[in-house]
Amino acid sequence: MLFSSDDQPSLGYHFRVDFIFPLPNRTIETKFREVSGMDRTIVMETDSIGENKVPFFAPVSVKYGTLSLKRGMLPGSYLIDWVNLSIITQRRIPIPVVVSTLDHNHMPLYCWVFFNVYPTKFATSGLHAQEAGILVEEIELQYSSFMPIRVQGGLLEAAVSQFL
Repeated sequence: MLFSSDDQPSLGYHFRVDFIFPLPNRTIETKFREVSGMDRTIVMETDSIGENKVPFFAPVSVKYGTLSLKRGMLPGSYLIDWVNLSIITQRRIPIPVVVSTLDHNHMPLYCWVFFNVYPTKFATSGLHAQEAGILVEEIELQYSSFMPIRVQGGLLEAAVSQFL
């Protein structure tokens, strides 16, 4: 039996991250080795009702994770300039960020669009004189919400433009 691409799960190792800066032609694709923190949880309020004190659960809000990105350190990065400016001045300069899984033609299959993203942490891996390795930078980003979007026939731009 043959399967269509819709029947197969997306691969977690072929992806890209786009930072959508408000300057002309400043959408930046950066190659990260790891992306995590794409999660949301319903915060529940607990109360007791009636004589038997039956527990009652009610949704109160949604709690979002912290987007964590790791990559080999790149000198002269506009992304790191934005991170440094935000952290040094202690001002939020929010932008949208899109994380996409890619197919074999490097086209998006599934995307997560993060809104009001701003950096909260920047770290560099330690230096080791006796180990050959790549210097790794980690960026942590806070966001107000995100929306998963299944991409079909290039509908990503239309979907993202509704929320920007």
